[in-house]
Amino acid sequence: MKETENAEFYNYPEIESRRLLMELMEDSGRYHTALESFVSRVTCRLAWGRSEASDELKQRARELLYTVSPTGHIGNKLPFLMNIPDWLSPGKPWERRRAKTEEQFFATMQSQVERDMAAKLEKNSWMKTYLSNGPDAWKFAYNLEGAYCVGMHAIAGALTIAAPMQTFLLAMCHYPQHHHMLQQEIDKVCGDRLPTRADSPNLPFLRAVIRECLRWRPPVPTGIPHELTQDDTYDDYHLPAGAIIHPLEW
Repeated sequence: MKETENAEFYNYPEIESRRLLMELMEDSGRYHTALESFVSRVTCRLAWGRSEASDELKQRARELLYTVSPTGHIGNKLPFLMNIPDWLSPGKPWERRRAKTEEQFFATMQSQVERDMAAKLEKNSWMKTYLSNGPDAWKFAYNLEGAYCVGMHAIAGALTIAAPMQTFLLAMCHYPQHHHMLQQEIDKVCGDRLPTRADSPNLPFLRAVIRECLRWRPPVPTGIPHELTQDDTYDDYHLPAGAIIHPLEW
């Protein structure tokens, strides 16, 4: 992922932001869908250099989230059900179909980038980076492993960043005075044009708002379990070394 430092990768959000703004102007009531589509298109470009498969990527992400969620198949709550025959556990054949569809999607996208590279039409992407170096460079046992490495990165990003963007909209509804301050800063720096990443150093208030949105409503669980390396005390509770703690983001 360090290849993302290449400046050409940063163009993808700017390219897709124009389409996002058009979608919001045409039907602002569907902002939830527009934001998810924007993020999925950007992630598709990062993964494979093209955005055409963004709807399929969203579907693959939703199905994977469902299959691992406690609100998904009952086998997620009662694991022993995964040991009984398929006809008694409908979640098992459903998961097999999902996994097969996912594999076909990843393999198809990898093949598309291979064809793009052969025709000298490829754009910068994680898949191009992988194919340019080959499986051996990444210590993959077989080629499909590379397709999954890129594909799972894409799924992880397909919907995630839409959450803090929705948080931003919520924050502006609650705190409209900050919306006015943001607009003033952007107008002063950018005038009539859209902001780009190059403007970031000159937009300190915008950067602060973005960070506050991530703090206010974390899009992913950052307070993951840790093991204490030494005895500790929290609110008069003794926590011995070696104990597992699960911190809350807030």
